[in-house]
Amino acid sequence: MNDLDLSAIDLVVDDRDPQATFDAALALLETLAPGARPRNGSVEAILLESIATANADTIYALNRVITLVVEGILGLYGIPRYAGASASGVVTLTLDGSRTLTVTAGQRLSEPSTGLVLLVTTTTSVTSATSIALPVHTEEPGGAGNAITVGTSIDLLDAIPYAVSAAVTTALTGGSDAESDTSYVDRASTVLARVTSSLVLPIHFIAYCLVDPRVNRATAIDLYEPGGTIGADTGHLTVYTYVYSAQLSAEIREELRAAMHEISASMVTVHVEPATLVTQAVTCEVTALAGYDPGDLETTITAALTAWMTPNSWTWGDDVRQTDIIALLADIPGVDFVDAVTVPAGTTALAADELATIGTITVTVN
Repeated sequence: MNDLDLSAIDLVVDDRDPQATFDAALALLETLAPGARPRNGSVEAILLESIATANADTIYALNRVITLVVEGILGLYGIPRYAGASASGVVTLTLDGSRTLTVTAGQRLSEPSTGLVLLVTTTTSVTSATSIALPVHTEEPGGAGNAITVGTSIDLLDAIPYAVSAAVTTALTGGSDAESDTSYVDRASTVLARVTSSLVLPIHFIAYCLVDPRVNRATAIDLYEPGGTIGADTGHLTVYTYVYSAQLSAEIREELRAAMHEISASMVTVHVEPATLVTQAVTCEVTALAGYDPGDLETTITAALTAWMTPNSWTWGDDVRQTDIIALLADIPGVDFVDAVTVPAGTTALAADELATIGTITVTVN
């Protein structure tokens, strides 16, 4: 991640260099101790110089934090900085005779006048040939590689057997420089100008609910009203919510519904409903490893299943699969192997508004 130049908006903690810091510290010392006369090389001067130098590193780090935070925020909005692109073309090696040869990807060449390093793009082979054409690209992104034209002589940085000379046979193109700070911030400003507080997509409604500390889980189903048909209820969107081990009260759900409806896109009717909980019993039989107490292992298995199958973390609409339960049991310390999982006998399908919650657990330990 590069440092952004934010000088245009004056986001700078401190711009003093070590000399300015030293001068300020010396002036303060002379004010506080009028009789002090620090000389070059004195203990006082050496200490002030050392502290000023150390502070310069701290100042740089603090200023860099601001730029990293700004670029990080822009990244969260899906606005990454353009890192540039490498120029690519073809370099042909002339061999010392008819040869069978393989040149592996990553071999390094060099354009002598610019010093640009070229990398072989793909592993290339020839049989009984006097030359070999290698697709290459510049090691570093940038537009400078576009100046490498047909006929340019190329040096070999890595030894390639039988090669006596190399030259560009397809000019390098496509290279571009990394985005400048000014261009990046200008582009980001344009994108952010489109950001509004209106709720349009289902993810917007989910995010709105999850910002509320009273909500732990939320999902949204577009084109659906309670009791209708998913995908067929034009103009409706239903949000399902859940809080830590409980349902939101009707009053809170209505509060959320009214607030979201107020800032949602026009012609959208918002509904807020409690999550549908699907209780799933589990009956299983396992064989314990030697040295493990069956009673303790039963307690451990019960705790593991309870922690796993909870509405607090279950993925909305994710089916309860017998195979997942078997895998969970097999990973529990002390379980030698899983004899059987009889409940559920297969897969329990969950709808988009449903969360699984554990029911009766019956564990047999052999």
